[in-house]
Amino acid sequence: MANSFLLAFVLIIGFALAAIIHSYKINQYIESTKFFKEKIEKLRYCDEKLSVLTLEKTILLHENDNSIDKLISTIHKHIDDLKNKKIDSFTMLYLDEFLELLIQKEKYAKLAIQAAKNINNTTVGIQALQFNIRESVDLNIEEEKKLLFLSNSTLLAILTNKDFKNTDQIPLISQYINVFEAMKFENNQLNEYKEIAKFLYNDYITNQTIYIDSLHNAFEIQSQYIISLLEEHFDNNAKNGLSNLNTVSILFVVIFIITIISILFLLDKTNKDNKRLNIITKTLEFNSKYDKLTGLLNRNSFNELVKIKDYNTFVLFNIDNFKDLNDFYGFDVGDSVLYKVANRLKLYVAEFFPQDSQVFRLGGDDFGVLIKSRTKNSTYNSLVYNFLTQISETTFGIKGFKIRITISASISNKGPLLQTADAAMKILKKKKNNKYIVYSSDLNVFEKSNKNFKFTHKLIHALEENGIKPYFQPIVDANSGKIVKYEALVRLIEPDGTVLTPNLFLDISKQIREYKFITQTMFLKSFNIFLDRDEDLSINISYEDIIDKDTETFIENQFIIFPELGPRVTFEILETDSVDDYNKVYIFIDKFKAYGCKFAIDDFGSGYSNFEQVLKMKADFLKIDGSLIKDLEKDPNARIVVETIVSFAKKTGLQTIAEFVSNEEIDKILDEIGVDYKQGFYYGKPIALGKTKKKRNNDKI
Repeated sequence: MANSFLLAFVLIIGFALAAIIHSYKINQYIESTKFFKEKIEKLRYCDEKLSVLTLEKTILLHENDNSIDKLISTIHKHIDDLKNKKIDSFTMLYLDEFLELLIQKEKYAKLAIQAAKNINNTTVGIQALQFNIRESVDLNIEEEKKLLFLSNSTLLAILTNKDFKNTDQIPLISQYINVFEAMKFENNQLNEYKEIAKFLYNDYITNQTIYIDSLHNAFEIQSQYIISLLEEHFDNNAKNGLSNLNTVSILFVVIFIITIISILFLLDKTNKDNKRLNIITKTLEFNSKYDKLTGLLNRNSFNELVKIKDYNTFVLFNIDNFKDLNDFYGFDVGDSVLYKVANRLKLYVAEFFPQDSQVFRLGGDDFGVLIKSRTKNSTYNSLVYNFLTQISETTFGIKGFKIRITISASISNKGPLLQTADAAMKILKKKKNNKYIVYSSDLNVFEKSNKNFKFTHKLIHALEENGIKPYFQPIVDANSGKIVKYEALVRLIEPDGTVLTPNLFLDISKQIREYKFITQTMFLKSFNIFLDRDEDLSINISYEDIIDKDTETFIENQFIIFPELGPRVTFEILETDSVDDYNKVYIFIDKFKAYGCKFAIDDFGSGYSNFEQVLKMKADFLKIDGSLIKDLEKDPNARIVVETIVSFAKKTGLQTIAEFVSNEEIDKILDEIGVDYKQGFYYGKPIALGKTKKKRNNDKI
């Protein structure tokens, strides 16, 4: 019995030692695989960066910039790190071949860069020489005049050749050189300038040829192909190694099961349950800290780490239009993009950011980097900009698709870090033309949120308590000077009687989806007032109103109930509104013209005024934008534009309305130009009106 237990003990100890050795081998395999993968990815990245630097330096022509040498040095270091590991002969051959190709690529890159600098210097010399020729030429001598003309033509051909790869001008320059060869002058200085010109032109052609050939040779080198072969070779070896480890693992499992069954038959169910519980606990613990898709730390980990005061800078990254990418390609492709971006970000942070920086996937298409270092923000600005640029220049190959993406970033060192960075990101997305933004208190993001909240509350209260009311501004007939119609303008009346203009609440109403109720209120109250008045009514309508079926039905019902209002109502359509489908606008106009309604194009002359669309809309009025009218007496160009609009309107049977008429001088100019109607503070400010027209001695205000 004792011998059996001793044998069992020996078997257990032997199995444990074998398992430890096998576990060590597995760890070695994982670390080695990770090391090789990272190094191969870094070699690919450095090779791509060499191509980018080559193009960048041939364009920017930086002096004394040794970034290519530093990059080549980095590549040598990565290759030496690989060679210091145990690698097979094929891997060694691939590395040597890659290094040889990279040396050739470096040589051609430097030749192209030097040629670009020479071209630039030669161009400067040609410009200086042209000045000397112009100063020395006697225009009364035909041959000298010809020299000046040819040299001017050559200089123009060179200066207009912005792309050094464009060789279209070389035959023309060569032709000029041949002509110069035959020219002789009595003025010795001109002969000297002619020879210098021939030398500079030949030098320009020579360097352009070197530039084109070098750049072509540099980008023809198949270094990326060698990297792909190296990666494929490594993957095959890794698969074989993994297969062997799996076989041994299976063998260990079999032995372990047999040993457990043979020796520990009496292991009770409680111990098994405890083991299962431990596994589940560790799995849950892992899932609570890491993102399953990318392997990065998740939002929970961020919330824990951000409490540590040492983290004083945070960078938030967001993939632009990621929802559209998901909708177009599908979620599998979207997940692949997230995975690749996460890996790129992780490598980039590991290489360029402080060592203790942490990378997160915060959810959806948001990534973040927490930084402890107190380096100046400008350093991170540059690092972030470089990463965004690299991503925008990268094509991701996924499931046969070649996908390009762009990323936006916000940087903050003001707590709470995530909230301030997210607020800055929202401002950046509205700008649309910037890559990154740095949070500062000057952005007033939280003040804007508080202001929006305040006016949201005011708007909801006004809708509930009948606080949305129309104010009316008179529109005067230019010939008679009498008020013939009023424009309805929305106002929000607070409980204390304060009147708020639409610029304070109309955009907010759209964001909280209350806008259409404002439109319907304006129509209902305006129609109710003008049923008992003599004047016509002008009322604004936006593209959002036109495409909203509820609003369209509501307005149509008013004309069905009060058909007499149709011929007295003019819809004012904002000319600068973003219109996605003009056919919907045409259909709306045709429908309500059947009720006798008229249509005016509001703010005409602002933005990109489209005369063709005006004709297609079958409009009745053009309402000339106030930005043109208010400067009419002091801006001749504004007058020309207004005269052009009025002339166009008269020729096409349209009538014109000028808004923002603020003084007598503008009023007289408009009479000279010949507008049909006028509106502005000179004739009256927007006011509340009653149902009955007031008696006036003179209708002109």
